[in-house]
Amino acid sequence: TVEGNVAGPRAALLTKKREAEQAKFESRKQQIRSDSIRERQELTSKFDADSSLSEKEQTFRQRTVGLVSAEEFKLAASGKQTQKDLDQEVHDQKRALENLQEA
Repeated sequence: TVEGNVAGPRAALLTKKREAEQAKFESRKQQIRSDSIRERQELTSKFDADSSLSEKEQTFRQRTVGLVSAEEFKLAASGKQTQKDLDQEVHDQKRALENLQEA
């Protein structure tokens, strides 16, 4: 180092020690930052009720939101779609085909 050449070996030793301490400080500061971010993410995920559910369970809950009849609940539980949902899907597909033919 420059100080080592001018001020002697003790100054060079102190400079190296200071640089090592700065590097240690910066790494610790970065670790604290990343821990802080991770803790914030964990906090929000603690209160997310749907994060631990499977995709099948999430779709079941979406189908059975609100008041549904016992028949609709059984259909949703069996994984089958209701006739109304199937009719809507067919109607949407027909509309998409018509739009493609017009273009």
